Amino acid sequence: MRGGKNRPFQSLCLCVRSDEEYPCPTRVELSERNSEQVITATKKWLKQFDPKSKKDAHHLLEALWLHQQHNVRDIKLLNLLLKSPEPHARIAAQAVQHHWFNADPAVAAIGPEIVHQDKTQKSGILSDTKDLTTIRIATVVEKMKYDTPELTVKAGKKIKLIFANPEFMPHNIVLVNPGKLDAIAIQATTLGANGFAVGFVLESKEILWASKLLDHGKEETIEFTAPKKPGDYPYVCTFPGHHLLMRGVFRVE
Repeated sequence: MRGGKNRPFQSLCLCVRSDEEYPCPTRVELSERNSEQVITATKKWLKQFDPKSKKDAHHLLEALWLHQQHNVRDIKLLNLLLKSPEPHARIAAQAVQHHWFNADPAVAAIGPEIVHQDKTQKSGILSDTKDLTTIRIATVVEKMKYDTPELTVKAGKKIKLIFANPEFMPHNIVLVNPGKLDAIAIQATTLGANGFAVGFVLESKEILWASKLLDHGKEETIEFTAPKKPGDYPYVCTFPGHHLLMRGVFRVE
């Protein structure tokens, strides 16, 4: 069953739940496949989950993300998430509700509003003085990735990071020691329903710092000192299933 795009739709939908085995490639594949087949398979896959259960909230969010990707409105699914016991799921659903129903009438007639990235907001290194380097990293709307794949900073330098999430799904950013990205991300998938309470971040000596789990439209500023030891320090979103695409690297020199 490791045949990439040859995997049947039911298996692909099951893979959306099995984040450890087929995380983000499954989402990318489903985004590119026939909309009618994907949505039909997704609806069948959803039947195993309880919308009143916190532990199933992120699975329903993944289904909503697929509907958004395929420009298909599912009002029943949206309403279930608007009533979810998980606050992050409700906030994400509210963002989708806005995009689906507050669009320009001419656009709404043919499909959901297309969410555009704010091009006026620059990312990357914003300023670099002797005492402080200020940087910004944001998520890319409906692309499941950061807008800044890598940054180079000086060892031991004070850093001010602005992390922004314009995406409707909740995301975080976690900086880890070299070579530890996948291990940390996979550990986060074991948190289940408790993951939302801790931002899908486990305590670990391999984590240098972590943002909060940010909902749509939120920002957080993190101030830290770059590691003194040169190397490539990866950053990643540890929300289940996001880590294969939502990753980048701080190159410390």
